[in-house]
Amino acid sequence: MTNDLAEDYFKAEKRPAEEVYDYRNISFSSSDDTLVFLRDENTKDPIGWVVPNILTNEECSHLVQEAESFGIHSNHQTHTLRTSKRTSYYINQDLSDLIFPRIRSSLEENLRKHDNKTSDNTDSIETMTMSDGMGSLHHIHPNWRVIRYDPPHDSFPAHQDQMDSYHVKHPDGSKDFIVSSHTLLINITPNAEEISGGATRFYYPTSKDKPYKYAVDVHLPQGWGLVFRQLKLYHAGQLVVKGVKYVAQTGVLRSLPPHAILTPNVFRLAPGLSKYGQEKVKKNEYKVEARTDKGQYNYIYNNESLFV
Repeated sequence: MTNDLAEDYFKAEKRPAEEVYDYRNISFSSSDDTLVFLRDENTKDPIGWVVPNILTNEECSHLVQEAESFGIHSNHQTHTLRTSKRTSYYINQDLSDLIFPRIRSSLEENLRKHDNKTSDNTDSIETMTMSDGMGSLHHIHPNWRVIRYDPPHDSFPAHQDQMDSYHVKHPDGSKDFIVSSHTLLINITPNAEEISGGATRFYYPTSKDKPYKYAVDVHLPQGWGLVFRQLKLYHAGQLVVKGVKYVAQTGVLRSLPPHAILTPNVFRLAPGLSKYGQEKVKKNEYKVEARTDKGQYNYIYNNESLFV
């Protein structure tokens, strides 16, 4: 039986996007701190936007060096199809503390519910109504994934990001449930304008039978970031053809309102891709190599590591 959705995806992956936002050769002033490229089909609320000038070139270079020293490794999670490399459990609270004040106004503006609000709104982020009902801003997660894409084979096929969550316990015994609602992804690539390929691609709007019908590509200069909704927003790190691309990714954290009921979203490959990987393994088109470190495995296809 053919996997039509996987075939549709691989065709879509190779075709030009229907919309392209390339900010690498555009200059924006510091006041232009919110640039929306995706809005919800129904509510028209922002679900994906650009934040310029989050990190300086020097801060980006320092982060790349620090992440490389910490360790950027191949992927051993065989279900993800990811060939790009990344850090694992790279906790950097100082980086989160540095960045959160720089992006807070952008988060406030794009997460605020605008119904019946005036342009001179003075509500604090703790009291304002948030458009998605997930509660006030808390911070950004200190667990950073620094990802490296090496040419000519590295990419990260379309997927939905997983929600990060934890509890904060207060002296009176009460707890706040902290969850991530959006992903923050910063391009920290030196000389980003020289990269060929490597767009962050979003498939939206979508439908059940045609999930890849419309693609939106975003290219960023060094130090700029994307913020986008995690739930049901499939996105991909497109194949890097030339140059080495680095991005730093983490979650935007929210304080879930009391008595709120929430079903956490988990990491999920886009429609057809999980089945595609499973079918390849069952057909023995992948050879499984046992690894000595932590009993993990490496999948080899045509002498190329695919799930690495």
